[in-house]
Amino acid sequence: MARMNPDDAQRPSRDALVEAAAALFREKGYERTTVRDLADAVGMQSGSLFYHFSSKGEILYEVMRRGIDDLSAAVTLELQTCSDPREELITMTRTHLRTLLSNTQASLASLLYEWRSLPSDQRDQVVQLRDKYEDVCRDVMQRAMDQGVVKQGDPKLLVRLWLGAINWSSQWFRGDGELGIDSLAEEVVDMILVKN
Repeated sequence: MARMNPDDAQRPSRDALVEAAAALFREKGYERTTVRDLADAVGMQSGSLFYHFSSKGEILYEVMRRGIDDLSAAVTLELQTCSDPREELITMTRTHLRTLLSNTQASLASLLYEWRSLPSDQRDQVVQLRDKYEDVCRDVMQRAMDQGVVKQGDPKLLVRLWLGAINWSSQWFRGDGELGIDSLAEEVVDMILVKN
């Protein structure tokens, strides 16, 4: 039977460290966030960080991986409740926005703005995860095109434009403003719908 180190009971969890790192990377940026900042955020010694991760870069990768995994899972789950392409578009947009703009979800901000800081092998893995998510979105867009809900065109390009627009909202959206997330989702979708 393995003996437990007494420090293990008080050592912050890997999850707590990833959440704190995501918030710091969003607030300060990856390059300006030090190992000491990360350790201080979870109340540990700087060297203890490496009990969970081999480097600061590995922490960034885990932040991004969790962000895209959480987003993909949330959108996929919510799409199961939809009955038509218009509803899918609104649900997909609303879920993406809620995940991106929630106070607790800083991982996606890191994914959007810090991915160049990853080593190339980890960047490739994150790009694969992003591409899988874009495939889900592209399928929704294609169904909407097939049903005449949105204008015919290249669904891949439309998804990238859609993602660019909604991801940029992280720079200007304020939760205490007149426009809520659900209303924003409706407005975004209304911009791409075919008008009768």
